[in-house]
Amino acid sequence: MSELIYTDYNKLTLGKDFYYWWKLPKYKKHEIPAKEFKEVLVTKRHGSNNGWPGEEKDVKYWVELKNGLAVGFRHPKSKTGKRWAKYAEFPVVKL
Repeated sequence: MSELIYTDYNKLTLGKDFYYWWKLPKYKKHEIPAKEFKEVLVTKRHGSNNGWPGEEKDVKYWVELKNGLAVGFRHPKSKTGKRWAKYAEFPVVKL
C-alpha cells in the first residue's frame, strides 16, 4: 500500500486511521496489541487527551470504535525521563 489518502469517513477503520504510525519501519516487527482491532470502524476521533477513558494522562490522540473500545496514541518519555521512548504506545480501553 503506498500513500493512503482517505476521504470516506463513514468507512474509516482503526487500521486506516493509524496507518501512518503503524507503517513506520520501527513498528514492522514491534508487537502492537491494538492492531487486533484494525478492521473495526471508527465512530469518533479526538485530537486531545480530553475525555480519554484510560489511566494514561499523556494520550495525544484517540478514537472511539464501534465495538465499544477506545484506542489512543501516546509517546511517553524514556525510563530516564530525558528523551522520548523509542516506541509510541497505543493503549486500548473499554468505553
